[in-house]
Amino acid sequence: MKQVLLVAKETYIRQVKSWAFLFLVLAPFFMILLSMGSGYVASQFGSDSNAIALVGQTQALSDLDFLKSYPDETAAKAAVKEEEVNGYLVVSEENGLLTATYHGEEGMAFEKKDQVQKALDQSQSDLNRQNAQLSTDQVAILDRQPSFKEELPEGQDMALGAKMAAIFGLVFIIYMMTLTYSAATAQEIAGEKGTKILEIIFSSIPADLYFYGRVLGVVLALVTHLGIYALGGVLAYLFLLSQPFGASALPFLQTLLAHLDWLLLPFLLVGLSFYVVIAAFCGALVVRQEDANKAVQPLTVLVMVGFFGTFIFGQGGQDTLILQVLSYIPGLSIFLMPVRMINGYAGALEPLLSLLLLLATTVTLAYLIGKSYSGIALQTDDLGLWKSLKKGLASK
Repeated sequence: MKQVLLVAKETYIRQVKSWAFLFLVLAPFFMILLSMGSGYVASQFGSDSNAIALVGQTQALSDLDFLKSYPDETAAKAAVKEEEVNGYLVVSEENGLLTATYHGEEGMAFEKKDQVQKALDQSQSDLNRQNAQLSTDQVAILDRQPSFKEELPEGQDMALGAKMAAIFGLVFIIYMMTLTYSAATAQEIAGEKGTKILEIIFSSIPADLYFYGRVLGVVLALVTHLGIYALGGVLAYLFLLSQPFGASALPFLQTLLAHLDWLLLPFLLVGLSFYVVIAAFCGALVVRQEDANKAVQPLTVLVMVGFFGTFIFGQGGQDTLILQVLSYIPGLSIFLMPVRMINGYAGALEPLLSLLLLLATTVTLAYLIGKSYSGIALQTDDLGLWKSLKKGLASK
């Protein structure tokens, strides 16, 4: 056991001290800070730099905050020249018809154009009614609109949004961590091939214990990674509670957290460990380190199936039979069982049963690969993955 821990310690330190680990851990926090910072800057300084001069008045257009009124076209052109506005919009009326013409170096942004068009439609409608000299009852008839309602339980919209946020956030974390750690593990294991270092190592420690130590080191790095995410989430939650604007986001966050079960964390850890074990096995099969990416391609396909299966089968609003079956298959269950849990499809025992099946499969694979690791890792003939596997298993 001491030898396993020594190998795990060396692997763990190598993993957490790498730039790839640091980038993977900090990237989500940088993205959040960047989006918050850009939103703040846009809210503080974006309105003036994106303003448009307005020549000619209508009530609906004057309500648009990005339009700045100017007395005439000459003043608007001067504002464009001084870069106070991006362009100017001239609105005129002739024979009861409104005409709006935009002048600028570039076309008006789609969102602004859509708002201007809606405002012009409203103004033209008001002008038409005024020129038609309709009675009050006739105007009331023209103002009638169809009624569409949804009768949902109180807070249903927020619950649906929180549920979708929980599913998408969790699935993307699983997807990114699975691909990253699988590729890194396969590259690290494959890097030992073609050298004498394994023969020296295996002379002092059994091959299976060495393999278990390597896998354990990567799993500990995973625990550290998830722990940092959990700590960052707690600190972000406490920060929001201390801020005045946090009160508005608090109900949504509480609803989101209500959809997350404690069983998701061990599910995530065991599922990632499953992929690490198979990635280490794939890395041991290749002869050259540069072939490691080819070796993990079947693993990548499995990840992609689980990832896209989440969107295909997990968003239909029904707990279909195929979704239930896939949520028990090791490798896919890490994606689909959490979706069933968040949607409330799975009962109390179903996630536990799927987790135990995934854990048993992971432990069994690790044990079997460990027992054959010596013959697989020391195989240096370039025979292809399948032949290398058969020869390695035969010489264990």
